[in-house]
Amino acid sequence: YPQLIGNPAETARISAIEQKLSGHKFSYIPTEQFEYKEEMINDGDIVTLTTSIPGIDVLHVGILLHKEGRVHLLHASSTLAKVVVSDEPMVQILTQRKKANGVMIARPLEW
Repeated sequence: YPQLIGNPAETARISAIEQKLSGHKFSYIPTEQFEYKEEMINDGDIVTLTTSIPGIDVLHVGILLHKEGRVHLLHASSTLAKVVVSDEPMVQILTQRKKANGVMIARPLEW
């Protein structure tokens, strides 16, 4: 990454974390099952779009929220160059992103 060129110590630290994580198996919800899991999603759940591209696990990250009875994605849009809530439901985003094969979801813990 260009941001890390002048910081070899940080690059080594990130590399060590990536190596450690590469040994773990992570579960994901396949695209075709997402719509059936929508009712289990809470506002504020963190989502990653997963992929089967070798060497890459995650395509994009965002926060899920309910809007007009469906789950939508709050994310930094590279197309619009700003943070937005998706117009289309998350299930539609997943089916349109050909390189995405599903999602991993994390729920922040309350303190």
